[in-house]
Amino acid sequence: MAPLIHGSLVHLLANLLPLFFLGTCLYFFYDRIADMVWINCYLLTNVIVWIFGRPYFHIGSSGLVYGLAVFLICLGLFRASIKSILISIAVILTYGSIIYGIIPSASGRVSWESHLAGTCVGMFMAFFYSQKPKLSRY
Repeated sequence: MAPLIHGSLVHLLANLLPLFFLGTCLYFFYDRIADMVWINCYLLTNVIVWIFGRPYFHIGSSGLVYGLAVFLICLGLFRASIKSILISIAVILTYGSIIYGIIPSASGRVSWESHLAGTCVGMFMAFFYSQKPKLSRY
């Protein structure tokens, strides 16, 4: 597992652009919990893949991308406030197609385990923080 190593420049950009957008959303709208969400999506996703993933080189930070995207989407569903629902809709419209990445591919070269682990961690974090009364200063 190497979330900081990427196979090519295209692979790097495919992870950096979503990380920039999702990280900006996370830190702008949910600044009080953003550090914990980021750290947990990063660490827990990689630990899960390390324990349960197939013996394979899992490179790239797509698990973190999935964790952040699913967190932002699910938090809107769990909290059901206007702000969080609008953020969820924006993320779904921008990155809704990532759902297909958790399905194992025929090539076997894509670490769907990272995608699935990030999805699970993002959902868990959204459920956990949906119970908190105030997530941002705004």
